[in-house]
Amino acid sequence: SAARNAGAARGATLTVGSDFSNGSLDPAKADPGTDPLYLDPLYAPLIRFGANGSLQGVLATSWGYVGSDKETFQLTLRPGVRFSNGTPVNAAAVAASIKHFKTGSNGGQWLVNCPTVTALSATKVQISCTKPDPDLPETLSERLIGGDIVAPASLAHPSTLGTDPIGAGPYTLDTAETVTGSTYTFVANPGYFDQKAIHWNKIVVEYLANASAALDALRSGQIQELWTVDPETLTAAASDGMAVSSSSLGFEGVNLANRSSAGGNPLGSLKVRQALEYAVDRPAIVQALYGKAAGAAATEEVAIPAEPSAWDPAVNTYYPYDPAKAKRLLAQAGFASGFTIKVEDQADDAELTQAVIGYWNKIGVKADVTADTTVPAWISNVLSKKFPAMGFAYGGLPMYLEAVNFFDPTANIFNPFATSDPTIINLIKTATVAPAAQQDADFQQVQAAGVQQAWYVAVALIPVGLLHASGVNVPPINQGYYGNDTDVTPASGP
Repeated sequence: SAARNAGAARGATLTVGSDFSNGSLDPAKADPGTDPLYLDPLYAPLIRFGANGSLQGVLATSWGYVGSDKETFQLTLRPGVRFSNGTPVNAAAVAASIKHFKTGSNGGQWLVNCPTVTALSATKVQISCTKPDPDLPETLSERLIGGDIVAPASLAHPSTLGTDPIGAGPYTLDTAETVTGSTYTFVANPGYFDQKAIHWNKIVVEYLANASAALDALRSGQIQELWTVDPETLTAAASDGMAVSSSSLGFEGVNLANRSSAGGNPLGSLKVRQALEYAVDRPAIVQALYGKAAGAAATEEVAIPAEPSAWDPAVNTYYPYDPAKAKRLLAQAGFASGFTIKVEDQADDAELTQAVIGYWNKIGVKADVTADTTVPAWISNVLSKKFPAMGFAYGGLPMYLEAVNFFDPTANIFNPFATSDPTIINLIKTATVAPAAQQDADFQQVQAAGVQQAWYVAVALIPVGLLHASGVNVPPINQGYYGNDTDVTPASGP
């Protein structure tokens, strides 16, 4: 059979190591920045990014807006596809899965302006929005996991969805060989509609928290691939001559979140916020934290260079290191003697946040820091509105999607005080309906306005690296494509 012939060319087991852990196998609760590594084998997405960065249909064969207002989006589904439990992947199941994703706190906000999801027929899904969303296909991709379709049987049992879900992907979870939070074992799905896309009989993903041990595991052949955001690991691997593909995955910095002047809040002053920008020596922080790791660089933008609609080269050096100017701005704002600010932080971003605070100390601004050890604790503290500033990290996205978090006046973990700026809102509206040829430039103006208003002290681009052994073929990371282990093939294979 075709399946048997395809299976003969497969490798036995691909073992992948990663120094970022899995939050959940439930797309509504998963982290779009790191969890796709664990979700990609399980779920067939509606749309995916190919290795060349272009959007490709998987469960969907076509998609797009209908009507001139660009508020009604339709997808046509591939007929005859089934979930791994044998039930059909039809429009009703897809609509239910998207509705479930909308309930989540990590990615659901990207569909907040698209309240209605309807099955028009067995193979046609309609999403009705209140305003155009040029990046809806990306939200419905495997990259942002909104298109990872969960079977109705799993949605009916939400208590197991995070650890034992049913999807329609090329692999299923072997629960007997899986230890949640540590090792995830996926076995080839004999009912997957495209058997040629299955290159391994088994994929094992291991969380390896110790960077040195993870690199040793790759060197010794215990794993064939290693995903890492550890700069020392990336530098050591490059020095060893290992095959490394790297890119800027996201960015981190400190969010100057409470921009209201009520109660004498210092951050309500633009001059104070700009002073905190000028006070920071970004290149020095990047060098100290990341060294020569490929993909690391200083930034002043809430964006990564690979996203042309979000990255504006004209403002990336808007605030050169100038502590004398920072002090003058503080004095002009009435804070010549400085002030103390409450800052909330989480362990993953602690080094960078402390480095920023160190520079603020030099201009008289002190920080009272609350450090969280878990992401849920960080989220809870952020949303409590008790902290005017907080350390943060974020993956790079097109500007429309980033604007939902950073600039829309709706409270969320990146704009907890729901700050609104009419100039920025109008720029977003203009860019959203602009002709395709003009859209990137218009969205760059949104980025520029955010930088000029000093809402975020963005500091560093976060490098991510994919290291691999000689026995596997791995597509390079590039714009739009951040890697998918189902694309990895044996070096002797097709």
